[in-house]
Amino acid sequence: MKLLQWNVWYHEKYENVVEFLGQAGADVICLQELTEQNEISLPELIAKELGYNFYFEPTVVEGTENTKFVMGNAVLSKFPIVKRRSVLVQKNDPGSESYETEDRRYVEVVLDIGKTKFTVGTVHLSYSHEFSINQRKLAEAHELYKAIKSHKKNFILTGDLNATPESSIIQALSYKLRHAGPGLDKPTWTTKPFSYNGFIAKELNWRLDYVFTSPDVNVRSAKILKTKYSDHLPIMVSILV
Repeated sequence: MKLLQWNVWYHEKYENVVEFLGQAGADVICLQELTEQNEISLPELIAKELGYNFYFEPTVVEGTENTKFVMGNAVLSKFPIVKRRSVLVQKNDPGSESYETEDRRYVEVVLDIGKTKFTVGTVHLSYSHEFSINQRKLAEAHELYKAIKSHKKNFILTGDLNATPESSIIQALSYKLRHAGPGLDKPTWTTKPFSYNGFIAKELNWRLDYVFTSPDVNVRSAKILKTKYSDHLPIMVSILV
């Protein structure tokens, strides 16, 4: 089974996302920053164009000048989806326009893979200044841990965690689960200039995207894929099922 993790970047053109995913050929795809705009739903478009089952859980994000738009996470699968659920790990502060105070959700599916069932979850944790760990971020991570603590086998967690490898959040996940790779020294962000509240990043220097599995999962390979689309690079993991 080939699984792809990718934050597609809400600014990216829909056709570029569909083009890349069509070429990647993954069996299971975990995506963040999917949008619904101008009566077009990106997860529905991907599923229709490329032949995936999908579960998408949107949230309403407040932008500048009282604008609002829908953005969320999804799992798409060539295998049947037999269960779905989502958990709100952070509730937004009404009226706030900060990246740090938006609704954040954990999205999970159970896949029927022949004689085996796999649970796949994905999350997009909130941004914090220069990816520092503060009390709000720790509370959010705690809600994520509660959501996944019962999963002991056949479990995969992916996401843009907005946390660096040395952070307490990644260290705690690495204690419960196994990092699937590639090496934590391999960066996934940013391929586009970023500037927010005094923090500026212009180069591919940060590891923010991850794939973790329960200890029983047989990971055969993991690599970061190159693409000119999005500000994040995707991770492709091959798993023996």
